Amino acid sequence: MRRTPRPRHSLALCAFTVTLLAAAGCGSDDATTTPTPSQQPPAPQTTAVSTTVVDGPIQNALVCLDKNANDVCDTDEPSGRTNASGNVTIDVPNADVGKYPVIAVVGTDAVDADNGPVTTAFVLRTPADQTATVSPLTTLVQARIDGSGDTSSAAEAYVKAQTGLAGSLFANFSATAATDTDAQRSALVARVVALAMQRQSQALATVVGQTDASGATVTSADVNRQSVSALMSSLPAIGAAVREAVALSDSAQVAALEAAAVDVVDNRSGLTAANAPLLVGAQRVAALGTADGASPDAASGSLRTLAYTDASNWSYRSILATTADGTPDASGNTRSYEQRSRSVGGAIEVWGFSGSPDRANDLHWSGTDWRACPLGTRIVAGPANAAGWRAYDYCNGFAKGLSRAGGVDITGRSQADVLAQIRAFPGDDAGFAFSGWGPADPAVLGADTFPDGSKLLYYSRVDSEFAPAYDARVTNKVYAIDAAVAAGGDARTDPSLACAQILVSTPLDTYRSLATSLESVVAANHGTPCIFNQSTNANGTSLPTQEWWSQSTLNVGTIANALARPDGTGNYYTTTAQVRIGFDATGNGVTWFHCYQRTGDPGARNCFVVGRGEYAIETLGDGRVMRFSNPSALSTRLGYGRVLVEREGAVWYGYQQLPGNSETIRLNLTGANAMLVKLGIPAMTPN
Repeated sequence: MRRTPRPRHSLALCAFTVTLLAAAGCGSDDATTTPTPSQQPPAPQTTAVSTTVVDGPIQNALVCLDKNANDVCDTDEPSGRTNASGNVTIDVPNADVGKYPVIAVVGTDAVDADNGPVTTAFVLRTPADQTATVSPLTTLVQARIDGSGDTSSAAEAYVKAQTGLAGSLFANFSATAATDTDAQRSALVARVVALAMQRQSQALATVVGQTDASGATVTSADVNRQSVSALMSSLPAIGAAVREAVALSDSAQVAALEAAAVDVVDNRSGLTAANAPLLVGAQRVAALGTADGASPDAASGSLRTLAYTDASNWSYRSILATTADGTPDASGNTRSYEQRSRSVGGAIEVWGFSGSPDRANDLHWSGTDWRACPLGTRIVAGPANAAGWRAYDYCNGFAKGLSRAGGVDITGRSQADVLAQIRAFPGDDAGFAFSGWGPADPAVLGADTFPDGSKLLYYSRVDSEFAPAYDARVTNKVYAIDAAVAAGGDARTDPSLACAQILVSTPLDTYRSLATSLESVVAANHGTPCIFNQSTNANGTSLPTQEWWSQSTLNVGTIANALARPDGTGNYYTTTAQVRIGFDATGNGVTWFHCYQRTGDPGARNCFVVGRGEYAIETLGDGRVMRFSNPSALSTRLGYGRVLVEREGAVWYGYQQLPGNSETIRLNLTGANAMLVKLGIPAMTPN
């Protein structure tokens, strides 16, 4: 066999390396060289981690592994800049791979391929185990993780449920939006979130460097995360706004998305430069976990709300726990209970659920049966996780979520000064505005100070799920309009129509009856108005047609100051919006309407279509519950989703509250009782 001549330098090379490869057979043409382990190349010390930054693809974003969670790419953190396609690869130490979130600092030197140069800087984040894409959607997922301790998959499921998105939130939606409906909707939601983050950032530009409520300095990371946290309670509204924008033309769609972002920041988040330090501080204190909770050492509690006119007229809401409640059971759970009390003209009432004793017996689905929340029903709280969050179950499944709390000592402080601090806290506690907390005139507190052991408590809460519930009073039953009247029609051409015979003065019971099943409600509400000629009265003039819709649509709720009066109508209509539903004649489709309300007449007038959805019926115990999909963006302001509950041969208007995040402020039991007694209100005693 003829051999190929060996290059002349090979022998010299072999001689040079013999000391390193002594037994490698360098001098043999046929021998196989196998290095020993000590001769293997050193193992790489880093792993190349590639990611793509998108709203549209974002060029020149600074991407890094945020090891110290400060939302800044520090010099000792592996980082890189994205290219025109939004792609970047960073070399991450092997020990850090999958351990820390990846962030993208999108500055004003960045360019969004779909939306142009970035004019307001913002920061995007993604979970440590999902680094392939960094986007506004992954930022929401990471915010959920920060606020709950969820896994990335559980946090993704939560965000998807709240926004109505179907595709993966970790995918590069920008790459497939042109051909994939799910990706298109993801892209639109992401756009609203990005716009809202930028708008919120502009509003909070002066906050960094200020002192927060805990005494610490507000950082850019605090502002970034508070901004995203504020968005989390608006996810249903963002999802609904996108559903309404999908079918619009390009220019109209852009305008709709921008309007949705403005609505979220200006009307829903409640976050301003004035109150952001208070909220940042509240979260920081709550994370310390030093609040008076259920304790095995003594009875405890907190005062959540207090409305006060005088010693004979007041109301409050509190959480109380006995010593036994504070003793952990075998699972580490502790307990507490809600007590509400009010005095009207000196007559005191005490109850456990809802804002009024008239609603104390609302029923909800507990998972096994329909039950109320009588006074003394215990709230169960699990042991705290590493981040201080405790899972809670309020009133046998009515509400579930996570909470944590911290306290600040106010011993010796003026009650009037602390009251001013509470009243300055932004937002509300379950609809009770802190601005109205306690006596309007602090002078009634005199110069009294708080005794030893008094604390001001800060609570962070993440509500994850609510049960369907309903007001069980007879007055809350659903009525169905008689078929002939519900059929509606054009009374301008046929004044003999049944609906045309109904006047404001016509007794209701002459053309309606109690619904006996969910099907009877569907049959009576097909969304067919009764149409009359234009009308003029002392308040103004109606639209060209005056339409009555109450007789053929289902009431979802009313929202004050939500509609502009139509041009040329004067005050014929109010600015209150009625949200209503009409059922398809066949199938389970529904149409969502917004309706005007005539001044002096609560009936629905001149409704217009805002979306389409479906209804679904589920059997729960001895009842049946009807839920509706795709509510309008406006309807999310109600704070609940409308449900109908059929039980015992009747149908009730029901509700299912919407999940969200909240920061609240309270007095602990010692501080609360000091103020209550000063105001002439009996002290609270856990029992």
